[in-house]
Parts: sequence; structure tokens; C-alpha cells
Amino acid sequence: MGAANRLSKERPFDLEAAVAEVRHVADGRPDLLAEAAGTYLGTVQSDPFSWHYPLAAQICLDAGADRTAVSLWVERARDRARHTWGGITIPHETVRPKA
Repeated sequence: MGAANRLSKERPFDLEAAVAEVRHVADGRPDLLAEAAGTYLGTVQSDPFSWHYPLAAQICLDAGADRTAVSLWVERARDRARHTWGGITIPHETVRPKA
């Protein structure tokens, strides 16, 4: 995931080189590529910094992701996104009323 993430933000962008590098890093593991692609696709709507996620997913798909497993990972990522909050919270005890 790290390689696809980094490569999807590089400019100038070279899809063939990105796919070759991710394929090399994945070392023949289409399951890992499917997990990465699905995670990117499943979190793209819930992450404000995700403008490059669709491209990162495409790199993983082109590198040989198991396309039959991607939808499972998309759903898992969407489920996780529904149960997390990216904001900063302050513990209730530290909030003090105005004097």
C-alpha cells in the first residue's frame, strides 16, 4: 500500500513504472494487491486526503490484484470508515465550564 500511495502522488506520473514497482514489491501476491486496491476504493469517500486513492487502486489492479477479492476489501474498508472518526476529540473530563 505504501508504494502505491507514494507513486500515485508523484509528478510527473508514469503508470507503467508505478505498476512495475508495485508488482515487484507485491512479490507475486495478488491477494495483497486486492487488499490494497479495495482499501483505497473503500475509504476514498471518507478520507479528506484521498484525492489520489483511485489512482493508487488502479496501480494495484494493473499490477495483478485478484479482482474477485477486491469487492470484499472495499466493503471491509467502508465498514471501518463508518466506525471511525478522523477528527480530534477532547476527553470530556478536560472540558471546563466558563468561569
